[in-house]
Amino acid sequence: MIEDYMQHLSQNKIKLVYNPELLLKLKFLPQLEFVHFYDLHPYATEEVLYSYQQVYDHGFAAFVNAMTTTLAGAMYWSSHGPATLQVIKELLDDGRKLRMKSLNNYRAKFGLDRYTDFIDMTGDASLAKQLEELYGHVDAVEWFAGTIVEKQTTSTVTTGSLYSIKGMLENPLSRQHSWKPSTFGGQVGFDIVKSASLKNLFCNNMKPGECQNIAFSLPKGKDKSKTEL
Repeated sequence: MIEDYMQHLSQNKIKLVYNPELLLKLKFLPQLEFVHFYDLHPYATEEVLYSYQQVYDHGFAAFVNAMTTTLAGAMYWSSHGPATLQVIKELLDDGRKLRMKSLNNYRAKFGLDRYTDFIDMTGDASLAKQLEELYGHVDAVEWFAGTIVEKQTTSTVTTGSLYSIKGMLENPLSRQHSWKPSTFGGQVGFDIVKSASLKNLFCNNMKPGECQNIAFSLPKGKDKSKTEL
């Protein structure tokens, strides 16, 4: 699942392969940006939280197919509900205490043009006015808030994908005390983990022909090279 997740977030056309053996002796510093980026996702789960009724009513295959074919909600400033508002407040407070850089500074670090004003950042006059009242200058807009209000997802994909990959590499599985047969009940379990995938997790619990649209996929092209991480 780590491999599938990294592949999806990176937006790379090369296939990324997660190989913990290559990471066992490496040391990674915690990625604050990854923690913040991970909590950008809006949620609206009240109707399914702690409830399996939809699975009972429609069947597991239909339920999974609905999840994999329904477009996700836009990661935008007006899409967060009660379930995540408190999380956002805490992340903003955390970013301010740690003096994280502004969105424009992050864009400059990754070779992206700095936004010149609030309209340039948002493309929305009403939102631009609200931000100007709050921040005063476009360079003061925080990274976390900026990735939610900006008119395009350029910063989110460019900066977020890198931090997401590094965040995945910090997973405890990539440590010597975890990545060994005894952690998974012996060599047989260890081999199953090494060959597992997000797709298999679902397909092994569905009837033949029911498992569709489960795995993340690469854009079609001639480049089939692999990069191990």
